[in-house]
Amino acid sequence: DLARQRLLILDHIDVENPPWLQLASAGRRELLLQAPSGTSQVLVEAGLAYGDDNDTVSFWDILAARARGMRNARLTEIGRTGERLTIAHEKKRTGSAPKWIALDSNLDGYDVLSRVSSEDHRRLTIEVKSSEQKKLAGYLHITRNEWSLAEDSLFHIFHLWDVSEEIPHLAVISIEQITV
Repeated sequence: DLARQRLLILDHIDVENPPWLQLASAGRRELLLQAPSGTSQVLVEAGLAYGDDNDTVSFWDILAARARGMRNARLTEIGRTGERLTIAHEKKRTGSAPKWIALDSNLDGYDVLSRVSSEDHRRLTIEVKSSEQKKLAGYLHITRNEWSLAEDSLFHIFHLWDVSEEIPHLAVISIEQITV
């Protein structure tokens, strides 16, 4: 079954520490495109090439954490929480399911691809940041790639999630608001 295949893959990685593991920190698409074909095939057969169900996302997060040398993947988990919240928010806001870009690659410079509104189907790129720190104590880091994409995009926003309480709080920030 798929769960057993996935455990075997993780066991193999723990024993062999294969060179292709480093690709996992760049995202699923990047690993599948650049890893040896046999590796990609094993991941496809384990049902890991597509989908965003909790088990699949968890597998890729574990893989990325191991690639970064982080056994404790808490920060990745917090980030995924924010991304899931953004996907739900955007689906409700636009009536259309957005695309979870960060699941497949973190090299694109944004996390979620949505649309401007339910009537305006132009592309809206969204960078998601989430934190368990209280609203006034939190800070964020924007990479050079994320900032460059934000500046070059016609429509781009930042979703800042405070997940420190039971009910998460969202701040939607424009690039103009950040540069002030």
